[in-house]
Amino acid sequence: MDFSFQNLKYFVAVAEEGSVTRAARRLFISQPSVSAAISHFESTLGQKLFVRRPSRGVILTPAGEQLLPRARALLAQADELQAAASHIGSQLSGTLRAACFVNLAPIHFAALLSSFGAKYPGISVVFRDGHQEDILDGVRRGLFEVAITFDLGSLEDFETTTLAELPPNAVLPVTHRLANRSSIDLEELAPEPLILMDFPLTREYFLSLFRIRRLKPRLEHLTKSFEMLRALAGNGLGYGMINVIPAITKTCDGKETSVVPLRPPVAPLHIVAIRLREMPLRAVSEAFLHHAGEFFAQRQSHDSLRK
Repeated sequence: MDFSFQNLKYFVAVAEEGSVTRAARRLFISQPSVSAAISHFESTLGQKLFVRRPSRGVILTPAGEQLLPRARALLAQADELQAAASHIGSQLSGTLRAACFVNLAPIHFAALLSSFGAKYPGISVVFRDGHQEDILDGVRRGLFEVAITFDLGSLEDFETTTLAELPPNAVLPVTHRLANRSSIDLEELAPEPLILMDFPLTREYFLSLFRIRRLKPRLEHLTKSFEMLRALAGNGLGYGMINVIPAITKTCDGKETSVVPLRPPVAPLHIVAIRLREMPLRAVSEAFLHHAGEFFAQRQSHDSLRK
């Protein structure tokens, strides 16, 4: 077929931007050049890849949806080949697209990026944080090569590496009658107001802890903000439930909180690194996954010593 990697690059840019104009701006070329390249690409393939919507940009056709992850994979391999040819005998370089679960990002992922960048200064990580459904969809579509997230939902499509185990904890104001306990039974908390993270898979996980014990929680507040959950708990408006423990006990508005482990038996969550099985594993991705394994092993060891 008579098409080039440049055609693939233009196709991916238009698909991601949802607009030929925005894609041209991103690629620093003229809009007619992008339009002509896309038309040539579609003619070569014998398939319409986009539905043009006047004044509203473009959307992918079913054929375009199928092609997009493969195009991203080919471009990633081409980038790696070019980097390898340019840096034979030197350290890894290139760009890695990654994602992280929103609650993990500020507590673990920022430090992971920092340590990874120090070890591999030639690798640029472009990342996005989000909730589980967005992350899984992004990895399936090839938008992210790797993701650091929780083992929530179906992960059958992915190559999965477990990085850490995180049992659930209660978040309480320091004045709460149970705040100084070494652990709390869920039955003791069930009658009190519950503050819950309002992401579908996350919400279902925490509610399942009650169902397993045949307890009925008193759901009071739903929030999509990890810090809002802590603030509500710190202000005495209920108790929250979290698996990721921040390094500070104060909330954003200065209230003190206490994090107390829930007494077993309670099902933990696991931090996992995922990637699409059919996506080729590039050297930069492999380096990131290896570094993530070492990073979380060190953090878990440190947490064990603190306990």
